[in-house]
Amino acid sequence: MKTMRIAAVGDSVNWGQGLKQPLNWNNLKNEEKYIFKCVEWLREEGIEAKFDPADFLAHSGAIIGALSDEHFDPSLKLLIDMLGHLYAQSAPIIKALSAIKNEAKYDLAAMIKKIRSMNQGLILIDPQAFEALKEKIITELVRDYELIFERYYGEIPDRYPTILSQLSQLKNKISIDILFINGGPNDIGILETVSFNDDFQSALRIIDEFAASRVAVLLEEARRVCPNALIVYTGYYPGLSPDSDIPPIREVALEFNAVSPALTYLVYNFGIGFFFDLFKISQQDRLKRQGLIFHKRMLGKFREQIGIFNENRAVDTLPIIFSPSGFGSLKRAELVSSTGIDPNKKVTINRKAICKKIAENYDLDYDDKLMCESAFVAHPNVRGANVYFKALKKRIDNQLNYSLRKHLETIDKDIMSIRELKDKYKFIPIRSIRNLTDVLWLDSILIDYTISIDGLNQSVLKYQTGYLTTDIPPDALNETPRRFDDPLLNSEIKPLLEILPRSTITFDFGIANYIGLISFYNSSKIKDSYVIDIRGVTNVKELRYIEIRLPRYFEFLTFSMRFSIRVNGYNFQELTLNQNSFSEVINNRTNEIEYLEYKKYL
Repeated sequence: MKTMRIAAVGDSVNWGQGLKQPLNWNNLKNEEKYIFKCVEWLREEGIEAKFDPADFLAHSGAIIGALSDEHFDPSLKLLIDMLGHLYAQSAPIIKALSAIKNEAKYDLAAMIKKIRSMNQGLILIDPQAFEALKEKIITELVRDYELIFERYYGEIPDRYPTILSQLSQLKNKISIDILFINGGPNDIGILETVSFNDDFQSALRIIDEFAASRVAVLLEEARRVCPNALIVYTGYYPGLSPDSDIPPIREVALEFNAVSPALTYLVYNFGIGFFFDLFKISQQDRLKRQGLIFHKRMLGKFREQIGIFNENRAVDTLPIIFSPSGFGSLKRAELVSSTGIDPNKKVTINRKAICKKIAENYDLDYDDKLMCESAFVAHPNVRGANVYFKALKKRIDNQLNYSLRKHLETIDKDIMSIRELKDKYKFIPIRSIRNLTDVLWLDSILIDYTISIDGLNQSVLKYQTGYLTTDIPPDALNETPRRFDDPLLNSEIKPLLEILPRSTITFDFGIANYIGLISFYNSSKIKDSYVIDIRGVTNVKELRYIEIRLPRYFEFLTFSMRFSIRVNGYNFQELTLNQNSFSEVINNRTNEIEYLEYKKYL
C-alpha cells in the first residue's frame, strides 16, 4: 500500500470555518470539511494517507504575512494570558507567567517545564502549597488546550500565525506528499493605512499589488519548503454577488467581518456609511456588482501568479496546481452559510465559549464578540465544501494517476502528441507534462488592457454628421502634459463625453455563456483589468477565437488599444490594435453601422 503524508495551511476556507472537526483522525468518513473529504477519498483509493493535527495548521483569519513574522501558537499565548487573569491577585505569578510566555515561545511542553521550574520568590505561601499551585496551573493549561483550544482555536479569526509561519511550523517538510495552500484575501482586508473612501478602483489596485507580492512569495516559499509535494492552491468564491440577498444591517456587518473571502476590505476601509448605503436599492445593486468584480479580480490576479510561477520555474521543479471553488456566481446563496443557518451548532457552541473567554480577558466590545461568535457566516456550508472537494478530487486524481494520453484527450481529442499540442495551444507551458493538469479545464481569462483615445477623427465626424467639432482647443496638441491624450479625463472635450455615454467593449472567445463586458463608466477604465470566471468546468478546446466589439461611436475616434490576455494565468495573446484593426458590421435591417469588430481565429 502506498503511503502519503498530507498537510494543509491557509485561512478560514482551508480550515473549514463552522464545519465539524473530526474526533478520530484515523477514520474521516462522513466528515464535512473538504480537506478531510480528500484524505478519506485517498484512503478509499487504497492509499495510506497520513494526516494528523500537527499537519493541519490552517485557521480562520490568517494572512499570508511576511517571512519575518514571528512563529507561535496563539492559542497558548491566549491561555497563558487567561491564567494570568485568573491569578490576578498575585503579582509574582503574573510576572512569572509573562516571562514563561516570552521564553517558551508558546510551546506547550516548554511552558509546562518552565512552570514546574518557577521559583517561589516573593509568593508568601507554604512551599508545598506553592508546588500544588503550579500543578494546578499546569492542569488548567493542558485541560483547556487539549479539550477546547487544540480542536477549536482555528475557528477564532486571528491574523497569526501567518500562512508563511504555518509553513515554517511543519515538521520534516521534505516528506510531505500533498500540500493544500490558500491565502490572500485577509491580507487585502487588513489594510489600515489605506482609505478607499468611494474609490473602488483603489481596492482593485491593492489586489494587484498583493498578488504580485504576497501571493507570489507564498507560492515560492511553499515550493521551497516542500520540494517533493503536490501543491494545490484552492481558490475562492464571491463574498457578494448579484444573486445575494442583502440581510438586515446587523447581519450585513457579520457577513462582511466574518473573514468573508471576497469583501473583507469593505468594513475596514469604507466605514459605517457603507452599511447605510445597503438600504438603498440602487446602492445594493452597485455593491453586488462590485462584490462580483472584486472576486473576479482576485481570481484573475492570484491565478496569474500561479501561471507566472509555473512558467518560470526550474525544469526540475514541480508545478503548483490551482483548484477553483467551482461555485460560479449564481449558486453562492446555496453554498455558503448565512446568519440564519448554522452549519454545525456544536462547533458554534465551542467557538462561543472561546470567544467569551477572549472577551473577558481582552475587553472586546460587543461587535467584536459578535463577529467572533458568528464567524461561520459567508463560509462554505456542507454542500459548498462538497463542491470544493469534487473540484479538488478531479485535479488530484489526474496528478496521482497521471496519464499523458488522458490529458491530451481531455484538452483536445484530435491531439496525438506534445508537439501537436504546442503547435495548436502555444500558451500552454510544457516545462513538464505534469503541468498539463493545470490547463485541463478553463477557470479564468484575465484581460489587462490600456486604451488611449487620441481624439476625434474629424473626417469621419464630418462625413457622418456634417460638422466639425470646435470644442477642442487649437493648441491641444502642443500641451505638456497633453489633455488631449486622455480625453475621458478632460471635461473640456465635450464631444467625446457625449459620444461615449456608458460605452461597452465586448470580448467573446467562442465559449458559450461567457462574454466579457468592459464598460466606460468613468475615466479610470482607460487602463485596467477584466476577468472572466469560467468556473473550471470548460475544456481548453472551447477557445475558438478572439472577438472584440466596439460601440459604433468609436468610428468617430482615433485610438490605440493594447490587450494582454492570460488564460488560467498563462500568457495567451498580446494584441496591439487601433482604429484600422476593426471592420464595420452593418445592420441588415437599418443598413447602418451596428458595431466595429476585430476577430482572430485561434
